Amino acid sequence: MVTFVTYGMLTCMHMPLCLGLTLVVIPKYDATDLAGYIHKYHSNHLAGIPSYFVPMLTDKKMKEIDLSCIHTLAAGGEGFTEKIERPCNDFLAEHGSATKVMMGYGLTEACSSVISGLNEHNKVGSVGVPLVKNNVRVWDNELSCKCTYDEESEVQLYSPSLMVGYKGHKDGQRNMLVHDADGTVWIKTGDIGKIDRDGFLYIVGRMKRFLLVDPNGLAYKILPKSIEEAIAEDKAVAQLCVVSAHNEKGTGSEFKAFVVLNEGEATIEAEESLRQLCPDKLPDYMRPFAYEFLEAMPKNVVGKMDIKRLEN
Repeated sequence: MVTFVTYGMLTCMHMPLCLGLTLVVIPKYDATDLAGYIHKYHSNHLAGIPSYFVPMLTDKKMKEIDLSCIHTLAAGGEGFTEKIERPCNDFLAEHGSATKVMMGYGLTEACSSVISGLNEHNKVGSVGVPLVKNNVRVWDNELSCKCTYDEESEVQLYSPSLMVGYKGHKDGQRNMLVHDADGTVWIKTGDIGKIDRDGFLYIVGRMKRFLLVDPNGLAYKILPKSIEEAIAEDKAVAQLCVVSAHNEKGTGSEFKAFVVLNEGEATIEAEESLRQLCPDKLPDYMRPFAYEFLEAMPKNVVGKMDIKRLEN
């Protein structure tokens, strides 16, 4: 089990202990070490962020062990693309586990998860549906109304465990909390998402991560995920992140792509392949002007991809 922030403390540590379960806490994540822990303790439940599960797919020791003991693999804290989620599900099945990746979603301000997947009933790409007594809506801030199905806008959450406010920071509280006429209090997540007709929530990006472009004198806001999904179609790509960057040439886009390649892929061939792929998938103003290839994505203190470091 890998812990992170409130979810790690409450759901992954306190709740199992209250239920009398045994915890295996990993001090520092390593896929090979994780395989050893699973083999030794026959762990039934794994919890972590998606970045922790990606290395499992190529780890030699992980490929050698039986995963039939795994009943739940819960992921949250950052996005899980379909390109990664499906191979993870396939990997689990190939090694004896009947489970699939179960995503979750919540905030520290709501004391952990508000949304959770349904295991065998999950929808790939979705973070799940609201837990009992919790609710979610996608809100159009400009029109001050609830969005329709599959319409993208800011995600707002309701939970009986929602914080009262930020101690000593009333301005932050006013900016985060929304009070309906009936007294219901919602919290703004800062995430862009959509809800399908079955009530499943999909997170498509962060409001703060809009990329600004100005083709032909017209300003557009673009979510980096729309660029990343096009690049991710290349089979050589394992992980990537698109950020705004200064283009000294003064022509083309202002976007740079950081890429981690799958094992055995060559950098020169991969960059050529990506540059050939993008014209078919993206307009000029959305194509990265540069690609930087990394051995691994930088991580912050809780193990998530350190986007700020890439931006700087």
